[in-house]
Amino acid sequence: MEEETNIQEAPVVEEPIKRRGRPSKTKKEEPSVLTTEAAPTESATVKKLLERIERLEYAASKSAVNAFDSRNKKPHGKEATVRTFDDKIVVGWKMIKDRVEKNPTTGFWFEDQQIVLVYLDADGFSEAIPYQTFVRRYRDLKVRVLKEAIEADTGITIWTVETLEGDKQTFDIDIRFVN
Repeated sequence: MEEETNIQEAPVVEEPIKRRGRPSKTKKEEPSVLTTEAAPTESATVKKLLERIERLEYAASKSAVNAFDSRNKKPHGKEATVRTFDDKIVVGWKMIKDRVEKNPTTGFWFEDQQIVLVYLDADGFSEAIPYQTFVRRYRDLKVRVLKEAIEADTGITIWTVETLEGDKQTFDIDIRFVN
C-alpha cells in the first residue's frame, strides 16, 4: 500500500529579487575594508550581514530609503530671519503713531503711521521713520539660533543668534522681532 514517491527538494538559491520593469543593475565590486584573516568566526557573521544589507538595499524602493533618511537625520539647529534697514540690524521696533482717518471731501482713507527702529549698536541708536518706508525697504538676514533663554521676571524669550551671511555677528534678540 505504500507508494514510493520521488520527491526531491529543490535547492535553495539565494538570489536578489528581480522586479518587473526594472533592468537589472550590475554592481561594481567595491574594495572591502574588512579582512577575513582577523577572526574567521566574526568574518562569517560579517559576510552574512553584508549580504543581507545588499539584498535589502536591492529590494528597497528609493522613496522608502529617502523617507528613512529624512526621519533619522540629525537636526541642524534652528534658523530664522531678522530684519535690516539701511544695512543695520533691527533688534526692536515700536509703533509711536497710528492714525487712520477718512477724508470727508474725497472719501479716501488716510493713514499716518510712525515707527521707531532700534538698531544693533553699542549705544542703542534708534530713529523714527514712516512705517510705509520701513515696509518697502527692509531686507531679511538669515541667522542661526545658538541659545534660547527665558527671562524670569517678564517671561520673554531671548535668542542668542549668529548671522549666516557676511561678517559673522553674534547678538541677543527678543523672539518677537524674529521672523
